[in-house]
Formats: sequence, C-alpha cells, structure tokens
Amino acid sequence: MPKSARKTQEVRKVKKEILENALKIINKEGIDNLSMRKLARESNMSAANLYNYYGSKESIIIELDNSGFKTLYRMVKNAVNSAKSPIEKIKRLIQEYIEFGTNPERVHQYNIMFNSARVSDYIGTGFEALVEYQTRKAFRILDICYKIISEYVKHNPKLNRKNPKLLTLRLWIELHGIVAFFNTRLFNELYISEDFKEYAQDSRKTVQILTNELINSIVNGDF
Repeated sequence: MPKSARKTQEVRKVKKEILENALKIINKEGIDNLSMRKLARESNMSAANLYNYYGSKESIIIELDNSGFKTLYRMVKNAVNSAKSPIEKIKRLIQEYIEFGTNPERVHQYNIMFNSARVSDYIGTGFEALVEYQTRKAFRILDICYKIISEYVKHNPKLNRKNPKLLTLRLWIELHGIVAFFNTRLFNELYISEDFKEYAQDSRKTVQILTNELINSIVNGDF
C-alpha cells in the first residue's frame, strides 16, 4: 500500500475514534458539556493535536450529524434489499428506522441529526457548503422511501390515487414522531392521563404497538 494511502487510512481511523469519543461524552454528559479540551483528554491526545483533525466543536457536531445519517441509510438500504415484495420492503424500512432511532446508544446522535442547525443557518459561514452536501446525502433515505412507496402504490388499489410523494413525507414524519416521543420520554409521562396511562407502563411496548399500527394502516390501504 502506498504511503499516502496508508496515511489517509490512519487519519480516517483517528477521526472515527474521535467521533466515537465525542458521542461517549455526549451520551454521558449531554451535548452542552462537550468541549474540545474534554474530547482531547478522552482521545488521549493534546488539544492542539485534536485541532489537526477537527477545527471546532461545531465541525464535530456536523460530522456526527453526517455519520448518523450514513449509518441510518446503510441500515435502511440493507434491510430493503433483503426484502422481495414492496410491502415487505416497507415493513423492513419502518422496523430499521425505529430500531436505529430508539437504540439507547444512538439517542443523542439521533437528536443531533434532527435538531442541529440546517443549511440556511450556516449561510455566510465556512460550513455552508459542507452542510448542504451532507444534507443532500441525508435525503438519500427519503429517496429510498419514495421509491418503495411509489412501487407499492401501483399495486394497491386503495392507495393508487394518492400522491406517493406526500405519502413518503407522511411516513417519515410519523416515524420521527414515534422516535421523538420515545427519546424524550413523553410516553412515560402518559401516566398523568387517565385515558392514556396504560401506554406509559412500557414505552418500548408502546413503540411496538404504534409501529404495528402504522404497518397495518399501509397494508390495509388506510394510510
């Protein structure tokens, strides 16, 4: 292997480890308590050396955002490719999304992915082009979803008059809603309501119930 290629691989490995350490700190202490100095200590390097890989805390947050969407895309793509029929593809997509979003080790990264500043917030900064590029890559998940929904709509008489683009957006919004409710522990607070307190006893079970309801609504053409 050429020396330059080996060096590039080494840099990628170190940067990956730095991101993993950043996520450890965020999972343990919250994103507000992440600092370059603390991250340098966690990574067993000097703060000056850390800046050779990432120029700021903001660049690390952006990269965590990006790596999260890359992982989610890979999981969804693999799940979809392992299914044969359109409805099985939709089921696998939904299940993988929920699995990713509610994984305890990814809760904070998921929040970064959907609560970070967007492209318009970076206009006039040095990050604008990077964030736009990464956002385009993130929307590959939407493209997969749209392709599957479009295919399924063609074979389902109850859905073939509906707009597959709007159905795709609705699906992503509903999935995000389930994950967000779970991650912010809102399901646990339902005990306050007499009508909904049964769903507060086991929030993960409630997620499964809602996931099955969502899949059934699509299968039955009620979505």
